[in-house]
Amino acid sequence: MKWGEAWRVIKILNREAIYGAHKGSDPTLDEFKLLRLVKLNRAFYLVETAVAVLLILLMIGPPVLLSGPEGLREAVRSSTTLYVMMLFMLVFMMGSTSTLALQEFGHLKVLMQLPLDREDLKKIVMAYLIYEIGPVLVIPPIYAVMVAEKTGLLWAFLAVSLYGYASICLALAASLALSVALWKRVGLVRGLRAKFTRAFWNGLYVMTMFSIGILYQLYAYAENVRTFLGKAVPEIGFLKLVYPFSASEGLFCEGPREIALSICSCLAYSLAFYLVLDRMLISYASRTPYMVHEAARGGKLIKPRFWLPMPKLAMALKDLKIAMREPRTSYMMVLPLFSVIGFIPALLAPRDPAELAAYLCLMCMTLFITGSIISSLVPYQLMEHEGGRLWILFSCVPKKDISLGKALASTLAFSAYAFPMALLASALTGSPCPLLYAASGAMVVFSASLLSSMIMITTTSADTKMVRVSFLKSLALLALSAGLSMPLLAPLLNVRLEQVLVALTREYPKALLLSGLEACSALVLNEVLVR
Repeated sequence: MKWGEAWRVIKILNREAIYGAHKGSDPTLDEFKLLRLVKLNRAFYLVETAVAVLLILLMIGPPVLLSGPEGLREAVRSSTTLYVMMLFMLVFMMGSTSTLALQEFGHLKVLMQLPLDREDLKKIVMAYLIYEIGPVLVIPPIYAVMVAEKTGLLWAFLAVSLYGYASICLALAASLALSVALWKRVGLVRGLRAKFTRAFWNGLYVMTMFSIGILYQLYAYAENVRTFLGKAVPEIGFLKLVYPFSASEGLFCEGPREIALSICSCLAYSLAFYLVLDRMLISYASRTPYMVHEAARGGKLIKPRFWLPMPKLAMALKDLKIAMREPRTSYMMVLPLFSVIGFIPALLAPRDPAELAAYLCLMCMTLFITGSIISSLVPYQLMEHEGGRLWILFSCVPKKDISLGKALASTLAFSAYAFPMALLASALTGSPCPLLYAASGAMVVFSASLLSSMIMITTTSADTKMVRVSFLKSLALLALSAGLSMPLLAPLLNVRLEQVLVALTREYPKALLLSGLEACSALVLNEVLVR
């Protein structure tokens, strides 16, 4: 297979995904409308990715371009380290999402029906990844031009560009490795062992995604690590050989010998990371038959669960079970817990009990607000995994019950981490405020999830093959949930740290009342507007 053929296969798969997402909401969808939707979706995706690219360039470019001669070395060193880390983190997250989507959307099953060998699958998977991260590939040459122009070193363009593409190769290899690990045993075992296996690999995915955020926070300590390593082994230019510090330290060389060493190091890392990516593509292509394998259903019949006559509760529990074995849904549901990490240093070393109580309350409120804002995206993620089985839901359950079930699943997931954290904070502070605000947050989450589900249900039917949410719609949903979160956010406005507990104690009746009104209003709207 040639690369042009692999590229055409990717375009066909993308068009099929768009067709499946819009078929249910538009019965008159024809070839002309489909082509227009394909172009529109691609344009939106390019705009979304271009915004991410622009944000990265704004983070790494201005410090280099605006620095004076005396601060140029530090500016280039800091920006180049951030450039390498940001490329790795962005491509890793995009690659992980893309490789999992390639499996979940059923594309691999379609490909396995074609006469393709391992090399053909490698090219198709690589073309798919390039298609997804395409705009990111322009960052290395743009930043390399900035560095080369500012430093006056022509060879810096080659070094910075190669380190950027090396980081991209490493990130893609890591995303493929994670995808292979997550799907290594799915469907091959059943029973309790299968549940523990899925829980372990889903936990691995969540921890990996959390570690990406932790890695970005550790960037603040990069200078300390650089100084320590430089003092530990100063005589051989150790930092010029250690990735990712070699990307920044290798730009400041004295003499042809050090320049040659820096370029050789750059080429070695680029080649090594490319070979790692090629090896992971081989592994991914080799395991494709196992990834599409589904275990035969077996076992004995059991007595129906008592909640089956209640479709809303049954659907919520079913969605939570899906979240337990689907890594991206698990990650989105527990993503607000990442906000707790930033408070750990303050909680471990408070100056007095009053400051500890204030930080505990502030940590809980940040957790509740973050969970409330993200909750509007959870129903879309849950509905995405219904795939081609949406007809089952719409044939036996009213739409208003479907939207209510998705909202209940989001609320139960929020309650699973919010109330234990609130209970712990209330016990340590001796105040019921965290627990009361957790209840208020649960009602806000329910309202935001229910309104989001209502919006989703109106454009979904039994003919819909898959549910996708665009970047612009995601922003609109986040803005909606942010507005609904005002009962939690308002008590913290214009309040100093030492006044947090007092302000929360004074404002909690109003927060409970407003969040309760929001939940009741959402229920009424769901009952009246959704049929």
